Amino acid sequence: MADDPQKVVEEYKFMLEKSQSFFAGLRDLPQYENKQWQLYFQKTFEIYTKLWKFQQEKRTILENKEYYGLKRWEIGEIASKIGQLYYHYYLRTSEALYLQESFVFYDAIRARFYFKDIVDANSAPLMIKKLRYYARFVVVCLLLDRRDYVQDLLRELDELVKEYDRTFNPPDSSEWHLVVRELGDFLKADDLLEVVGIDGRPKPLPLIETEPIVDAAKVELQHVVLVGNCEQQIKFSELTLDIFRILLTIETPVSADSKKQNPHKHLLYRPGIGQLHVVLASISKDLADGAALLVYLSADKWTAPTEPPAVACTVPQGGLALNARGPDQGSSKPAGVFPEDLLPWTRQPFVVIVDSPGSSCFMEMKNVFGAPLLCLLSPETCPPAADIPGPSVVGNLFTLFLNSPLIALWVSLKQDGQMEKDNYEAAEAKITDIMQTIKTKLLAAGDLDNSIKLFMTDELLCNMITRFVFFETVVHLHSSFKGQPECAPKSNPPMPAVSKDEQLIEKVMELAELLGDTECMQNS
Repeated sequence: MADDPQKVVEEYKFMLEKSQSFFAGLRDLPQYENKQWQLYFQKTFEIYTKLWKFQQEKRTILENKEYYGLKRWEIGEIASKIGQLYYHYYLRTSEALYLQESFVFYDAIRARFYFKDIVDANSAPLMIKKLRYYARFVVVCLLLDRRDYVQDLLRELDELVKEYDRTFNPPDSSEWHLVVRELGDFLKADDLLEVVGIDGRPKPLPLIETEPIVDAAKVELQHVVLVGNCEQQIKFSELTLDIFRILLTIETPVSADSKKQNPHKHLLYRPGIGQLHVVLASISKDLADGAALLVYLSADKWTAPTEPPAVACTVPQGGLALNARGPDQGSSKPAGVFPEDLLPWTRQPFVVIVDSPGSSCFMEMKNVFGAPLLCLLSPETCPPAADIPGPSVVGNLFTLFLNSPLIALWVSLKQDGQMEKDNYEAAEAKITDIMQTIKTKLLAAGDLDNSIKLFMTDELLCNMITRFVFFETVVHLHSSFKGQPECAPKSNPPMPAVSKDEQLIEKVMELAELLGDTECMQNS
């Protein structure tokens, strides 16, 4: 029996309106809590799955102009929303499968030219939809390390923005041109080493496995809060280069037979102190026993206001700047976040990583509740006379060492250009050996703090700690850093003096030689 076109159109319109209503409702859901949102997401997925299947099965009727006149950009818009759903579900669950599904839908839009007829529609709002689709697709490709796609998308996005400019002379033209420039700068800043003889970019350093200790106390990293709040920073959209690198550092591929899952991620771009507290409170409320929370702060140093406080009080001596801009992107009064702000969340295993000129204030953070606590802190400044590229060129060096220690050392040694495959593979093997050596010597150290020891039972945190010590060792040997304590990383509680171990120093010097260093590293 043939379908009744009128009923098909009515059912399609009903499902379309319902799906749009559910999608809009997702914006009102908090970006935290792990219970309330899940049912709503499932219902939204269900209606979009039905809608997608329905438009496929009834495409002939729906595309008929006498009945409805479904356009290809309308199909593309549905596919784009499904891609967004998968992406946001990935952010909440940290399951890379959903990120891959998001890529599949975004890629189909481009491969099937769903948005091609938007140009013919001569509609600025539709062109904006297409531009936003490209921006979202870029982020997904970056997270999947599909740089081949990103370069193509950058070229296409550049042409689209120029066409948008020529056709509509829009008021937001400069904003979209800025998006294109930001993406170009982002890719350039993260393209630091080319290895001759391998396809694509060098792969991330594999994690050092942690051997399970029967009946021993252990922790597991379950939540990571990533805060980006530097006034001047390399970024694309609301994804800063530093947060992107830490995001990839904790996005470890989990083997099929592993029961361990990646920690849940909470990305906060220019948050206020209130938003940060709400997120931390919601996480801590449901944190399981033995579960650890990591807060990563990339921010400027807080500057105390010149006007006196309204009431007499003890003004904090150091902190980090938060909320340098308000939600409307206009200027607002900066707020500070201080070690004391985070104390309520240290009743459970808590790690703070700070990349900021104001990081040293966290050396004063007290362990007042007896739970494991660790602060890994960046140098306060870079060596002033060194030729090492700064944050505006390659991002923050401290974060780069945590993300990709081999490439970070390459940058520190002022190397650029290409590296031969054989040398790179030898360097990779050497740095893997170095990380294992650091781990072994830390665990054997008699003065290893119990907090550090406990955090080393988690694979991700253990690797953060060993990479921190590797950076300490490089700073100890590097001629540009010597004699400048403000250029060295710090930890609270302090690390054992592994970075000055002669066996480790010898291995690091051998690695520097493999990378072509002739003058920076000096064991004296």
